Amino acid sequence: MDSEDRARGRALEALREAVELALHFPLLRPEPWRFDAWVDAVGPVERVTGELLNEGLALLDEDELERIAHGHASEHPQAWAGICRWIGDETVAEEAVLAGAVAAALQEQRVLDPDRLSLVEGSAAWAAPDEALAVVLEATDLWSLVECCALEEAIGHDPGASGERWPELCRLQARRLLTPRHERRVGRLLGRIRAQLPVAGYPQASRLLARACREVEQDAELRASVAAILLGDALAELWEELAEAA
Repeated sequence: MDSEDRARGRALEALREAVELALHFPLLRPEPWRFDAWVDAVGPVERVTGELLNEGLALLDEDELERIAHGHASEHPQAWAGICRWIGDETVAEEAVLAGAVAAALQEQRVLDPDRLSLVEGSAAWAAPDEALAVVLEATDLWSLVECCALEEAIGHDPGASGERWPELCRLQARRLLTPRHERRVGRLLGRIRAQLPVAGYPQASRLLARACREVEQDAELRASVAAILLGDALAELWEELAEAA
């Protein structure tokens, strides 16, 4: 393979990385409620088409398009500079991020998973509301890969992290990382759960989750607790993926 082929391959890899940013950084996904309503109306998709991408992008105003396109550059300028350098055109990189953000939103798990509902149903008599919600929510729909790594770094500096200190470290890191945008996303995720309740065949879980949504929406401490549990879950999922790939 000559240098030109290698450069072309690296450019394609960088383009793929730009498209997949919103898969690993969920806050890059579109925020507007009308966009969320459109995704719900589209429903589960096996393949994200160009037509769907254009429909989704058309629902976003200039401010939201700007936020998504430039979000990674603001938070991680060195990584973004590397992506743009290999692609060779920042505008193309930004367009890839926008398309990937819409695609990631369309691919989110929005319907409550029966296996997770069964876990909540079986523990409804004693489960705390924050724990119940964390069971049915997808951790990586809130926390990014970089945020997981921040928790991992904190754990690496704490000998007792794998035992009793684990919940406390998750709480501390979640409080440090939590932003208003995270809070809004938690609210959006709770709204999706609430819209599906009650779920036939899961009466105990439905009642517990409905109560949990009400309580978490009204209590900032409970919202922070849900976020902390999900942060720990996101890191555990990352460890599992790495172990499977090894």
